[in-house]
Amino acid sequence: MSPNLEALPLSPDLLLKSKLGMWAFELDEGKAPRMYVDEAMLPLIGLTEQISPEATYHAWYDHVDPSCYDLVEEAVAQMSAGHHAEVNYPWHHPDGRTFMVRCGGVRNPAYTAGVRIEGCHQNITEIQSFTMEGRMQRQRLESDYQTIQGLSNEYDILHLLNLETDEFTPFYIENENMLDTDFLLASFEGFYSAMRASIKGMVHPDHLDRMLKYADKECIKNILRHKSRHVERILVKGISGEYTWRDFVLIKFDEADSEPTRIAVGYINVDDEMKAMIAERDRVEGIERKMEEERRAKESEEERYNFLINVAHEIRTPLTLILGPLGRFLSTEQLTEKGHKTISRVRQQANRMNILLDTVLTSNKMEEGAEKVCPEPVRFNDWLQSVIDDFSDEVANREMTLESSLEPLIGSVDIDTRMCTIVMSNLILNAMKFNEPGYPIMVYSSLSEDGGMVRVSVRDHGQGIGNVDVNKLFERYYRATEDKTGFGIGLFYSRNIVKAHNGNIGAYNNEDGCGATFWFEIPL
Repeated sequence: MSPNLEALPLSPDLLLKSKLGMWAFELDEGKAPRMYVDEAMLPLIGLTEQISPEATYHAWYDHVDPSCYDLVEEAVAQMSAGHHAEVNYPWHHPDGRTFMVRCGGVRNPAYTAGVRIEGCHQNITEIQSFTMEGRMQRQRLESDYQTIQGLSNEYDILHLLNLETDEFTPFYIENENMLDTDFLLASFEGFYSAMRASIKGMVHPDHLDRMLKYADKECIKNILRHKSRHVERILVKGISGEYTWRDFVLIKFDEADSEPTRIAVGYINVDDEMKAMIAERDRVEGIERKMEEERRAKESEEERYNFLINVAHEIRTPLTLILGPLGRFLSTEQLTEKGHKTISRVRQQANRMNILLDTVLTSNKMEEGAEKVCPEPVRFNDWLQSVIDDFSDEVANREMTLESSLEPLIGSVDIDTRMCTIVMSNLILNAMKFNEPGYPIMVYSSLSEDGGMVRVSVRDHGQGIGNVDVNKLFERYYRATEDKTGFGIGLFYSRNIVKAHNGNIGAYNNEDGCGATFWFEIPL
């Protein structure tokens, strides 16, 4: 290699196999033109060894086809001006053959003694020829393009294949007009081996087995024998290494039921469409899965609720037989203070069980529509205080107090006292579960600002309800914590009763950060 070209990184072997040589011109004022070439360039211009730069220049330039001198000079002028330029021209080899060559280069600004242009020279005779065969081949390309012109905007890659001769025309579509792009020439052989290699290199392993059959001529014929089009949707690896969805398409240009002779083989990018379909499928499956989970949860809930109903029915009778004698025993027997206190506690717990049974059984009847509220006028504060008093002993046993602050302006209110007693009992019992010993449980009654609603609030000093969705607190079986007893139906049933009174129910964390307040309100 000339010492002036030693810095170039391409190996001579690669250049020789590519029929590509490297050169440099030096055009200094007052001196003869000089040309430096590498070893790969020597055989391209008919030299067997390095000669003087001046003689090398003439060995190249003197064999340029005279009809292209102006074209070559114009390209040299563009390069000298600092622009990249390429030119194709016939070049007559000393052995009598004529080659089609491509030269391209650009000026080296680091050279200051004159003008230095560096570039490459390639024998492109086998790729492009100005002979009659080359022109006929170009005409055939244009004819094939006309055949598939209506498909060009749809496909990424589209090949035309003659099943009788196995010749194919591979078009690589890069813009709207395929004839403005670079593509391989027609009449390459070995389509099926190339197809097999392409499938193995690009197609996703999950789709490989069903795609390899398209590397077989007889298989393609059988597929298209009685139809004009066949599509396979597959994952194909791109240049980046990522897989995208493509439609592999076979199109027959013969009559639908005739033997296929000329076909098109192509790929359509359907990645966005497929991703949208997969997303929609996942969405639908997610909905179906959620519906199935909800159905199973509902079945499980019904089974659990039915179990509670059955247990409640079984317990109601023996509990009634316990409560009656306990009441009579307390009113008729002479008991010590300690004994009276003990029996009273037993009766309180039995009453609490009775409230729970009422909650379960009446809730079931309300959902079935068999239980209706029967509001009657009642002195609201008097009724509320009586419910509070029923819990005073049990609260005291837990080292707590149950205090009240009732709005004196509240008079008579229409309520179903039996059902509203269940609501109040549930709210007080709920407060007792979470209230810390030594702190009071406060019960308030108040009027709304417009005087149309009466509200009852039960405030505890416990851990509060945190960030729990308040609506969930009143769902069946929901429990905010796992370390407290209960079945999760008391608040659910209370909500149903309040709604039956055309009222509202809710809860919130106390502003001072200590505990929570549960409330309900009903119209006056």
